[in-house]
Amino acid sequence: MSLKFIALSGTTDVTENFYLYEYANDIIIVDCGVGFPETEMYGVDLVIPDFSYVIENKSKLRGVIFSLKKLIPKFMLRSSWQVLLRIS
Repeated sequence: MSLKFIALSGTTDVTENFYLYEYANDIIIVDCGVGFPETEMYGVDLVIPDFSYVIENKSKLRGVIFSLKKLIPKFMLRSSWQVLLRIS
């Protein structure tokens, strides 16, 4: 068995971090940030990560680690966390 690292978003901007570490039948999420829309994305308040892989594998989810809590404004942390809670 090997450890899988999956970047579901946030490879270029710190606010969009959403990473998975998967080993055997266990998944741990590290960070769950959101991004800000580009100027041409009218009517969009926040850009949230794609949770489809987590939904498909939610029985493997063992935990979530927020590594940048002090650097991310509270409203951004809550926003992505609320989406994650709705799908679990």
